[in-house]
Amino acid sequence: TAATANPTAFEPVFEISAAEYAKLKPTLYPLPGTGFQTVGGTQPDPAIAPLIGALGPITKPELRLLGPRYQAGSIVGVSGLEQSYQSQLAGTPGGVVSISGGRSGPVATLATFPARSGTPVVTSIDPAFQQAAETALAGVAEESALVAMNTSTGQVEAVVDHNTGGSDLALD
Repeated sequence: TAATANPTAFEPVFEISAAEYAKLKPTLYPLPGTGFQTVGGTQPDPAIAPLIGALGPITKPELRLLGPRYQAGSIVGVSGLEQSYQSQLAGTPGGVVSISGGRSGPVATLATFPARSGTPVVTSIDPAFQQAAETALAGVAEESALVAMNTSTGQVEAVVDHNTGGSDLALD
C-alpha cells in the first residue's frame, strides 16, 4: 500500500510523450507526492541509433532473464548497447527485509540492501570520425554501411548504417 511504500521508490503510473508532458506539466507538478522521470533521454543520431539501441517495455522472456527487480511494465533496453548493458545502466534497487507485526508495523529488520545507481557506458565512438563517416555515405543511394576502426587499438570509432531501412548492416 502507499502508506507502507518506500518514500524514495519510483512507481510508474503512466508514460507520455515529451509534447504531452509539456501540456500536462502545469497541472501535474503542483500535485503533492508526484514525481517525474525521463525515459530514454535525448534521441541518438539516427546513423548510430542501432548501435545505441532503444528502450521499451519489458517482454516476458526478458522478465525471466533479468529477474525479480523488474516487473511487467518496466522499461528496459530492448536492443543495442541499451540491452547489452541493461544491468550496468539501470543499477540495482535497494530494499529492506523485515518482520511485520501486522497493523503495529515492522517488528525487526532482518536485512537492508542499499540501492546502487546505474553507471554510464563509455564507447570509443569519436564524434569527429562519426560525422566524417556519415558525410562519406550521405551521397550514396544504395544500402550501405561503414565501420571505422583504429587499427592500433582495435577500437570502433564510427558506425554508420545508410539507407538500410533500420536494419543493422554495419554490425551484423
